[in-house]
Amino acid sequence: MAFVEIVGSENRLKRSQDISSGVWQVLSGTVKTANVVAGPDGTISGGKLTFGGATNSGLMQAGNGAMVSGKDYTYSIWVKGVVGGETIKLLLSDGISASLSSVLTATTKWKRYSVTKTSAGTNAGSVQIRNATTDTGKEVYIWGGQLEESKTASSYKKTTINVVTPSAGSDGVWEFEDSATVSNTYPDSADGANTTVAGGVRTYNKPGDENGGQELSYLRTRVMGQVNILKKSENLISSSGYWNATRTTLTKGFEAPDGSLNASSVIPNTDNNTHRLDAYATSGGPGDNNGLMISGQTYTASIYAKAHGYNLMNLTIDETSNNPTTNTAIFNLSTGTLVSTETGTTAGIQSVGDNWYRVFVSKTFNLATDPWSNRMLIGVINNSNAVSYAGDGSSGILCWGGMLGQSDVIEKYIPTDASASTTIERGEVSKTFFDAQ
Repeated sequence: MAFVEIVGSENRLKRSQDISSGVWQVLSGTVKTANVVAGPDGTISGGKLTFGGATNSGLMQAGNGAMVSGKDYTYSIWVKGVVGGETIKLLLSDGISASLSSVLTATTKWKRYSVTKTSAGTNAGSVQIRNATTDTGKEVYIWGGQLEESKTASSYKKTTINVVTPSAGSDGVWEFEDSATVSNTYPDSADGANTTVAGGVRTYNKPGDENGGQELSYLRTRVMGQVNILKKSENLISSSGYWNATRTTLTKGFEAPDGSLNASSVIPNTDNNTHRLDAYATSGGPGDNNGLMISGQTYTASIYAKAHGYNLMNLTIDETSNNPTTNTAIFNLSTGTLVSTETGTTAGIQSVGDNWYRVFVSKTFNLATDPWSNRMLIGVINNSNAVSYAGDGSSGILCWGGMLGQSDVIEKYIPTDASASTTIERGEVSKTFFDAQ
């Protein structure tokens, strides 16, 4: 069974996380520098602005696509001060007049700011982030610009060379099941026996309330990305085939980020070779060769990790061997930094305390080798930066809480046992409501 997006916000700006692009134009002596800091998503995609000495110095982008007269539009962007206390303003123009925000004060943490305007015409409009004073050399970090038809800022949509256009409805967080069959059952659904399937979409009706309320038709839905298709996410030494150690020894019983003793050490053996731990997603799903991953869809793999004698590790999707030059990212668990990412991947590292980090990598799944690239691969790299080496039998890393989900961003961790997470993410959204949109 597959899920597709049914509702969506829009983003009329291009290159929303790449200010090096020419679509972002500097104003009055401002200097822009791309990819210098970790953004709110943990990836090194935050840019830096060094303002010129004028209140109209800053960065701008023209909108893409005509506005609708009388409609409300909102420009939003994440901002973080380099030292804290920096003041800025946001401007949103409809090509006739502009709305300027109040003075906004940046802190040393990421915060999303916005400004809203009712369009008076049908121009494409433009957006700006400006210096609020005449100070020269003031610096702020920025990330994730978005322009949309809305009274408020909705869920963020990353863009590259193209804008993101809206689908039906609003807010961009729900998916509906579009490949149901009559044989599918839903023990968690309300009135599950009263269901129909048409065109692969399962709907069911709820009766009106005791006061004679309207009977409504509902879609089977879930929140986008909030699924963990890995099994035994905290039992990495399971012998049931969900995790597989290659030239590594696993020992469970170390303190995990949640305070339990469910973390496991991953210790390379003394073979002069690569050393890794794999989490399989190769069977029991709707994807390629009955796997849980589907070609052409973007997945994010994550795991909590801590240095335990060795400081370096890599995390990989869509590969069968531990080759940290393809479909992977390398992390330093001593410094808490992302060392490198390969073409086609995005990645990040987040501190969760006590020298534990949640590391993640995202990429579009292309089924490199059928079916065995349906997996998440964790590689242990020694302190000499070697991938293939003879371990000392005691140094390695600690791991806990693996997750693999169909999403292009890291999601809240969902623990699993012998089954991948499924029903707990499903919700009920009124089909009657969405048909009326």
